[in-house]
Amino acid sequence: MRFLYRNTFWVAVILFVTSIDALAFASNTSSNAQGRSDVNSLGRKAVASANHSGHKTHPGRVSVLKSRPHVPLDLSSEFNFTATNGTFNTISSTGTEYDGGSFDHDEGTEIGIPIGFTFYFGGNPYSTVNAASNGWLSFNPSSLGDGGFYFTGTLSGADASMLPFLAPLDADLYINGSIFYETDGSAPNRTFTVEWDHVVGYGNSDSATASDQLSFQVIMYEATGEIQFVYTPGPDYAVAFNTEDSPSTLGIVDSLGNYIAVSDMSTSATVSSSGENDAISPPPSEGLTFSFTPLVYDYSLAVQATDFIATPDIGSVTLSWKTQSEIKNAGFNILREDPGMSSFKMIASYSNTENLKGLGTSTSGRVYSFTDDKVTSGSTYSYRIQSVSTSGAVKDLNTLTAIVDVPQSYALYQNYPNPFNPATTIRFDLKEASTVTLEIYNVLGQRVMEQEYGTMNAGRYNESISMGRFSSGVYYYRISAVGNDGQKFTSVKKLVMMK
Repeated sequence: MRFLYRNTFWVAVILFVTSIDALAFASNTSSNAQGRSDVNSLGRKAVASANHSGHKTHPGRVSVLKSRPHVPLDLSSEFNFTATNGTFNTISSTGTEYDGGSFDHDEGTEIGIPIGFTFYFGGNPYSTVNAASNGWLSFNPSSLGDGGFYFTGTLSGADASMLPFLAPLDADLYINGSIFYETDGSAPNRTFTVEWDHVVGYGNSDSATASDQLSFQVIMYEATGEIQFVYTPGPDYAVAFNTEDSPSTLGIVDSLGNYIAVSDMSTSATVSSSGENDAISPPPSEGLTFSFTPLVYDYSLAVQATDFIATPDIGSVTLSWKTQSEIKNAGFNILREDPGMSSFKMIASYSNTENLKGLGTSTSGRVYSFTDDKVTSGSTYSYRIQSVSTSGAVKDLNTLTAIVDVPQSYALYQNYPNPFNPATTIRFDLKEASTVTLEIYNVLGQRVMEQEYGTMNAGRYNESISMGRFSSGVYYYRISAVGNDGQKFTSVKKLVMMK
């Protein structure tokens, strides 16, 4: 591109009129067009530091912490919580025993335990879990190896590789018995149970007898997504657990790091998504059961949407859809696959685009739309519309394809903004591949700026120019285009620079 600048000055009205005659341009009439605001691709922005605490010192073992994204959410509003006395049904004689490892009773992890069915947690499907000897269960398939991590002592500061996870007793533990797991029942009402059998605090592994030791379970329900923690204590619980083994936390943590922490081991326990207690006491009653039942289990039913339409225009594609109802719907993401590409990239999100924000929970729904004006005329684009729940679960709703329209004639539109300082955008249409030149004139008819674009394909263009070096006043911009077939187009419009 070539730029030519000349000195410019302010003139009287009489000179302005004279200069109009001096220009003697043949100007085509064109309609004004309002500019559309740019849409930037932006995902959620929130980072929380992981503060890992409560590790024992084990020579030769290293635990590396990783920072993880954290979008604050009151996870307790996503689940119904109850604390009751039930029945502890051991699976130690019927279940599959944990196969051990280099540290099978202390700092051990069982990798890839099959659940036996698809279990949804936070709207995401899982088929395996990793069980840690220190009293927690991770859905993350790449989380741990034997002896890789110890106990966290905190839900909010847990390592990123653990997310999401369940913690019936996240503590520094030693297992005198073993870990068992079992899938029971028939579809669609199966249960999956993991049992930590005869557990003590690490500092009491030598002094506590079998009768003093605690056993506990995690039970997951296929039909409802309910999660239960069930406990059976020994008669002298205080011998098995003392202050040396604090802190200890109970609760569940989703894939974003949001958590529900249980206050203590009693039927009067409460939950919080913003604070944690050392929950190792009081001693749990026989069959103490904590239940977490999700308000929405199958997120494929959370947003009922219809009437998906992609409407191409010259230089843009407008997507529209209608929801019949919404449950815990934070909003929508828009992904686009560009011509010649084989993957989708996010171009807009509810997190930064107001008209993509969801209704939360609503039985009436609404019509949504989004216009993409960062496209090339004549090209084919595919779009994917995703719904995102308030807990971060992402669901693909539909994929649409559109071919962007090609202008049927040449056109020059009014610049925007106008007046402006110091930059403005000039929009024009080319009906075929053309050599394009933009010129700026002052009111005396003097050319003060020239920009040569070379050959541009048919389509709609939005070209930004900066005139910060010029004085305030009225100027004229002219587009000249010569098509490949020799057809010529020239059009002139007025713009106002106002500092």
